Amino acid sequence: MRSTISAQFATGKLPLWSPNQAPTVVCCVCVGIAGIEQDNVTVDTPMLGGGFGRRGEVEFSVHATLIAMQADGQPVKVIWTHEEDMTHDTYRPAAMARFKALSAEGLHQPLDGVIATRL
Repeated sequence: MRSTISAQFATGKLPLWSPNQAPTVVCCVCVGIAGIEQDNVTVDTPMLGGGFGRRGEVEFSVHATLIAMQADGQPVKVIWTHEEDMTHDTYRPAAMARFKALSAEGLHQPLDGVIATRL
């Protein structure tokens, strides 16, 4: 698995092809970086196939935007390996969860869950 982001900054427009779960956030952040109007940024979100991991973060789109701004109108493609992707992750607090479920005669029953953020 790897993250692939493409961007092109030409004639005051910035199209981004970015796997993400927050295209509005990607757009707003990249608008500020590029110094252009929001109408001039388009975010194309490819099918994620689950979107596991960091697709709520936007720094890889920022990275591609910054490179595209220096590429004289040429499209750029930034590829992060899985290892690079996880190294740049935004870490969250440790948590532990305990779940219980019962099945009576093959029928699903309510799930009881407790999540503790203090271990």
